[in-house]
Formats: sequence, structure tokens, C-alpha cells
Amino acid sequence: MLDDQVPVETVGTVNPDLGIDFRDNVLAKIRAGQRKFYPEMADLSWYGSFLTHLQRTNGRKFKDQLAQVLAEHTRWITRDFDIKGAAGDPVLGKMAANMKTSGFVYLQFPDAVLSDLKQSLEASKYKNAVEGVLLSFDEVLSKGTRTGYSTASAAEHGDSNLLDFPAIARIAQNPSVLRVLRDHLGALPMVGGFEITLNQANKTGDVPSGDWHADKGSIAFCKMFIYLNDIDKARGPHGFVMGSHDLAAVEARLRADTSLTERAVVELLNMQRWPQELIHRYFPEEQKYHCGPAGLAILEDTRGFHRGSELTNGYRWMITIQWCLDPVTLAMPDRIDLKDVDPSLVPASELERARFRHIFSRYLVPSHD
Repeated sequence: MLDDQVPVETVGTVNPDLGIDFRDNVLAKIRAGQRKFYPEMADLSWYGSFLTHLQRTNGRKFKDQLAQVLAEHTRWITRDFDIKGAAGDPVLGKMAANMKTSGFVYLQFPDAVLSDLKQSLEASKYKNAVEGVLLSFDEVLSKGTRTGYSTASAAEHGDSNLLDFPAIARIAQNPSVLRVLRDHLGALPMVGGFEITLNQANKTGDVPSGDWHADKGSIAFCKMFIYLNDIDKARGPHGFVMGSHDLAAVEARLRADTSLTERAVVELLNMQRWPQELIHRYFPEEQKYHCGPAGLAILEDTRGFHRGSELTNGYRWMITIQWCLDPVTLAMPDRIDLKDVDPSLVPASELERARFRHIFSRYLVPSHD
């Protein structure tokens, strides 16, 4: 029985030690605008404790409720420089609709953008946690002994600063992408992080994030995966379970299985990682592996189940960008002042600069104007 296969500690959405009063207090403070992003600006004890709890348990129903509150609050703090959603544009409207139903959409970046991205990464260093040495792209492919390497592992202080990579930053603030995200998340998001990964076949170790899992390190978020080389079935395409980002749809499938007890339904809803047998059982036709040419991008709600598949030939070089409504859940990078940002990225108007500060608030020194 599934009851015996599901860990007991995933039951429930609120830690009994915190209690329902603590949860309601947090929600009330967020609604009142007391949510702060920067440690130097306010006492984060109430928010930090709450986020620590959320990171320890999936609690998907509660996190869905909180995501709506964060969207409401973010719409309020961005009211002077918010953007319109995808409505009114037939192409963007279709993309937003596909995000809602399937959980992902495709974009294809032109060769000029792809070349710009690759050039910006020439000096990047990669590391595997086991090896512990910094390697260039060419060194990974020529003498790396492990399957997975990343720039995030190589960074000394959390993520490196995305604004040091103008080509990636231009995608992160792309107006069309932001309009689709604005519709999907309910508010204008911030960039929560990025990473460049380099995985190769026939080496030691499993593919990082190679099992079916739903991200839970943040609350309201989406990611974009950009292939920097051609990816076929042999080169470890990114996989996604279509529709699994929709909690109500997942719950409906589970409740249609009359062999499950109520306890099992709750436990499965809150499980971050599902084995292949459960994916096959409840999503037999929805497993999608994204193959395509260099420059293909998958914009995806990774609250749904996804994975990196095994490589049997060559390598997979990929950029991941995350947008979210709650960047304080992530490690903070070394920030830079707005005056030191590449001038080609900084908008001219005061309104657009305010929007820029919001989008890249995790990477900029806070303004005290």
C-alpha cells in the first residue's frame, strides 16, 4: 500500500510547534506590508522562522495560499511601476494560457542572443562538490571526472551577481517574458537566482536533480532553462510532468484512486519527490522531455514535477534563471551599486529604473533615497 511507502513526516502543512496562530500572524503582517527583503532593513525573525519552516515541509496547499498573499502584496508595492499582463497580445496570451494548463511554454532565442550568452560565460568557472576544484568549460570537458558541474557550486558567496552577466540580465528583464510571468504569478516578480550547469555523459556520479521532484525552496516562482548546445535524447533533456504544477489537478487525480486513504492523499500532495512508479501511475501520458536546438528555452512552473535526465552521449550546457515573489528565501549574493551596473542594462526613465530596482532587488545595493 502507498501508506507504507510515504514518509510520515510529510503529513500536514503547519508545524504543530508554530501553530495556526503563528501562521495567521505571518499572513497578517505580510498583508500589512511588513514583509522585508533585506536583512539590514528590519528584524526578520518572524519571517525567517516561517520560511525555515516552509523549506522543511512542502505544505503545498498552505504555500499556494501564501503565494496569493505575496502576489497581492507585490502588486501593492509595485503599483507605481507595474506592467500589464499578457492579455491583449495574442501570442503572449496564448503563452500565458499554456503556462496555466500545461505548466510550461517554449521560446527560441535567435543566434545573436545565443552568441551573446556564450561570450558572457567565457570566464565562468565550474565546480563539482566532490572534486572541489574550479574548472573552466574546456577543462570540465577535457579532464572533469564527475557528471555534474555548476557555477553556483563555484561561487564563494551564494550565487554570483547576475548583473555581472549582461546577456543573462537582458533575458531576465525581457518585457514579453515578464508579462507572461506577471499573469502566471499574479504580480511583477523579482529575479531570484541563476545558475549555469554543465553535465557530461559516462562520468562518475548521478545527474544532479535526476529524480522527479517539485521545487520547494521558494513560495511563488518559475524558472527558465536555456540550452546552450543542441539537446537530443542522449544528451539528458530536461523533463517535466505536464499539469503537475496545478495542485487542484494533482489532488483530483489522487482522489480518483479509491485505494488511497485520506492520509495517503495528503502525504502524496506534500511529497517533494515522487518515484517513477508514482509518476507513471498518476501521470501516464504527461511526461514531457524537452529536446531541441541550442537557444531553446523552457519557461516552466517548477512547482510541478521535473527532472534532469541521464546523459548517454556528449554534454548538456544550460542556463537556469529563476523569478519569484520571495527572494529572501535564497542565499544573498554580493550586491553592486546601480551606478556600477552595465549602462546598457539601466533604463533612462525614473519609472523604468524603479521597475529595474524591483526586478533586480536581490542583486542591487538597497536605495535609501
